[in-house]
Amino acid sequence: MRLCAGVLLTTLLLGNSAEALPLIGQTSSTAEGLGPLRAEVKAAVFTRLRGVRADGGTWASDASLTRARMKLDLRLGRWLRANLEPEFRNLISPGAEPSSSNVDLADIFLEVRPISALRFRVGQMKVPFGAFERPGRFELPVINRGLISQVLDRTPLDFVGRRFGLETRLRLKRVPLSPELVVGGYGDLEGPPSEDFGFDLSARLLKGGRLHLSGMSTRTSGGVDGRGYSGGLGFQYQRKAIFAIVEVLLGGSVGLLPNPARADDMSSFFGVRGMFGYTLGLSGTLELQPYLAAELMDPNLQTTDDLGTGLRGGLNLIWLRALRVGLELDRYAVQAAFIVHQSTRLTLFVGVSLE
Repeated sequence: MRLCAGVLLTTLLLGNSAEALPLIGQTSSTAEGLGPLRAEVKAAVFTRLRGVRADGGTWASDASLTRARMKLDLRLGRWLRANLEPEFRNLISPGAEPSSSNVDLADIFLEVRPISALRFRVGQMKVPFGAFERPGRFELPVINRGLISQVLDRTPLDFVGRRFGLETRLRLKRVPLSPELVVGGYGDLEGPPSEDFGFDLSARLLKGGRLHLSGMSTRTSGGVDGRGYSGGLGFQYQRKAIFAIVEVLLGGSVGLLPNPARADDMSSFFGVRGMFGYTLGLSGTLELQPYLAAELMDPNLQTTDDLGTGLRGGLNLIWLRALRVGLELDRYAVQAAFIVHQSTRLTLFVGVSLE
């Protein structure tokens, strides 16, 4: 049994938080007549110290236990899997009373694999869009995904995040370039009714490097009518000491902006972002991982005064792959008032794993 605890102390403007290390336990057994049954249990808990400051203003801060996540992953042989991930938010926060509305289901799905190359999923899962969105937060060297992710996730027509739906993946490992296709249809059970479609087509261009072409379309109804599309082309390289991502995004929608001039206005956006991290071995047990990330975004191509830029840099200190201490500094310069003004954010992350 391995116990992992994460503590997040962050100074930020928007109040984002990062994922913590999981608590992992794994057992295996054999059910008679059913084949091998494996159960994996995970949990994550992290806290946050938040400071709010606009340029030229003063700092305001608060502390809270922002999230606690548990995960139960059951696998029956190679062909059947069930996943349940309840997540509790803002359990301890000054001025806020815990309630049942603070409980979310991050992932809950049933997976069937008739053959090794083909997978079907039904339930709630992460949509297959965005090179920065697919990896888990702890897998990424960066602590915060950045400004473009905030825009894609906070608009009325969300292009990223988790949805309920049906998804299919086809992976051909023995074919040249090892192509992989993920296609799904999704809907929103909590907000206005929506009809979403997403895909990700990838190919291995070199060892450790894959090129991803992904897209997402969405349509909402029920009082919040809208439609939108988004496409991305990204390259991810992860091998040995290097972790790098470069991505270009382009899309548009009716309803992308919270207050469009007219209900039928079509707004479009463009973004490009990249990240590079390198792991240095300081000793047989200690590693240092510096990284740098940058992004450029225009959330509305119809106007000329809303360009946004972001620059993030940080260090991760990793001991025995069990203790991780990360420090990240962000600087945003955004003219789009509906997102954020000039801001600086400092995040300190500490994760501990006990065997």
